[in-house]
Amino acid sequence: MNEKKSPWQRFGQYALLFATIAIVRVVCNQKRITNGMSDVSDGIIKASKELFSDSTIRKKYTDCVLEKIKNKYPNGVQSVSNDTLERDFTIFSKDCAGELKGAKMSSWSNEIEVILKNDMLENPEVKKLKIQYRAPFCDCVIEESKKIYPDGMPVNPPEARQDSIAYVCAKRIGIK
Repeated sequence: MNEKKSPWQRFGQYALLFATIAIVRVVCNQKRITNGMSDVSDGIIKASKELFSDSTIRKKYTDCVLEKIKNKYPNGVQSVSNDTLERDFTIFSKDCAGELKGAKMSSWSNEIEVILKNDMLENPEVKKLKIQYRAPFCDCVIEESKKIYPDGMPVNPPEARQDSIAYVCAKRIGIK
């Protein structure tokens, strides 16, 4: 059965999106400043330290992203546009984070919440909601996620849990 899910049931893995956006921003910022691959590598390592508290998970993630970058750009990233880097690093980061079984993000912070909310607001499924529902829905998702995952959200939260959070929030704010 190919059942179509409602927009509020498919809000996605926002912890993973946060990780992706954070890495992309650090990497592109490092590239702009230095135009060097070693500095991009340093940026990814630094960002992953802020994202993952577990050093083993952090190393797996960092190694995976760096390997993908080096394979795609064997001559470095100096001449690659930031738009292209953002697109590619988003893909790399999602792929690598998807391989991290049992990993969780570092603890919640205001910065994580702001980035998470901004990312959710840009999600195509959330954009399908009426504009007056978008911000309250995202706020509710964060609030509910913090209750369920007070020590940090899993990188790959169970889909059933995500659907449950989305359903609770949709109902709370009056989405039908």
